Amino acid sequence: MLITVLATVGAILAIGVGGGMIRPMQSRWERILNAAEQETQHQLGAYQRGRHDAMRTTAAAGEQRGEHAGPGEQATPAGYGTTTAPPSSERPDSGTPLA
Repeated sequence: MLITVLATVGAILAIGVGGGMIRPMQSRWERILNAAEQETQHQLGAYQRGRHDAMRTTAAAGEQRGEHAGPGEQATPAGYGTTTAPPSSERPDSGTPLA
C-alpha cells in the first residue's frame, strides 16, 4: 500500500513538473537561482571588503612597528630579512622546471 501511494505521488510530480507545469516551475526556478546568485555576489563582496580591510589594518600596524615589506613579501621587523623563500629552479606545486 505504501509503495503504491509513493509511486502515485512520484508519478504526479513527474508529470506535473515535466508536463503541464513547465512554465510555473521555470519561473520558480529562475527566481530561486537569481536569489541564490545575488546572495552569492553579496557574500563575495563582503568577504573581499573584509579581506581588504584586514590587509590594510595589518599593513598599517606593521608600519607603526617599523616593519617593511616589498611587493610580494610579508612584513617583517626591520633587520630580520624577509619571509619569502629563495628562488628555486622548480615550481613548488608541480616539481617541473620553470620555463
